[in-house]
Amino acid sequence: MEIRAMNRWALLCIALCLGAAGLSGCSDDDDTNNVTIDPNPDTSTPDTRQPDTGDVGEDVAEDVGDDATDTDDAGGDADTGEQVGDLCEVVNDLGLIEANGGATATGTTSGGTNLINPSCGSDDVREVVYQFSVDAPARVTAQVQSQDTDNWTLGLYSGDCDNPQRVKCEDVNADVFIAEPGVTYFLSVEPRDVEDASFSLSLSMTQIACAPMGSTECDGESVVRCESGFTEVTYSCAYACDSGACGADICDNAIEVTGAGSHNFTGSYTGYGNDFNFQNRDDCTSASVGVNTPGQDLVFYLPGLSQGQTLTIDAAADDFQEGIFVFEGACSQQAPCAAGNLVVNGILDWTVDADGDYYVVVDLLEQQTGNFDITITR
Repeated sequence: MEIRAMNRWALLCIALCLGAAGLSGCSDDDDTNNVTIDPNPDTSTPDTRQPDTGDVGEDVAEDVGDDATDTDDAGGDADTGEQVGDLCEVVNDLGLIEANGGATATGTTSGGTNLINPSCGSDDVREVVYQFSVDAPARVTAQVQSQDTDNWTLGLYSGDCDNPQRVKCEDVNADVFIAEPGVTYFLSVEPRDVEDASFSLSLSMTQIACAPMGSTECDGESVVRCESGFTEVTYSCAYACDSGACGADICDNAIEVTGAGSHNFTGSYTGYGNDFNFQNRDDCTSASVGVNTPGQDLVFYLPGLSQGQTLTIDAAADDFQEGIFVFEGACSQQAPCAAGNLVVNGILDWTVDADGDYYVVVDLLEQQTGNFDITITR
């Protein structure tokens, strides 16, 4: 018992002596991240006090942005690579390509740009861009050949080089598209699985009759429409073709009907558009119910009608369902209706209410292709 007590007093004395001496070997600096106490410290360099900056690996310094290759502001790192210029400066011009002709070029994506991010392919791969135009409507075949890779993306754009608009994008090394004269095209060539690749590009043109499908132009009093297969089909207008359509401004080009007697008009509905719909005009039918007429329409102008005069519009000779409506004094969707009917038998007989000029609208109940045959008797 005495030995144990003496040992406890001896240990307490030793601890008090060491504390009074302030031995550095028994102290830790202010950095609470340190967990090991060195009993024999290196005193050749004074121990400096630094604030705790956080866990190892976390960047707590202020992000002031990268150099010129970083397009983001301070805060996030989103390096996009060196920008060598805009598309107008780096595009390769193949010039005007004649119908049934072609063009070839060789290139490499090494040192290329990444200015166009296609809707397909990769956003991070450099491309080479070619510019061209054609002198006639053509079916264009573009093909890329390379010993470095078989996986390519072809992007087609049109418009101006400072703001090209995407036409199509395909992950292929060969593609076919339609080109129109008067349009500048840009073709981007981009590998999908390698950074640098050399290649050869060939463009071959096959002239077609027309483009794009659905486009129209006038040929005298007929309209010529670009149909399926890029072939031209001519449709006769009953009166006039203007701005690529029968009637075009349907009221300005209304078919005029003058003089007593019967007047017959034939032509193709295909060349006409849909300018009127009587779905919300319940004042234009004898049943006071609006008629949905989303099909093509014809407009006839009948000047100088007299009160009590009988007017007959006969559309029974064709096989279409048509609504027949009469406007008084004006030609517009909002003009007052003098008469109208959804005619099952294709005939409207109407007695003129008052002297004046009138417009007759013959409107299909749905879009149709085919010929009309209408007789108006005044």
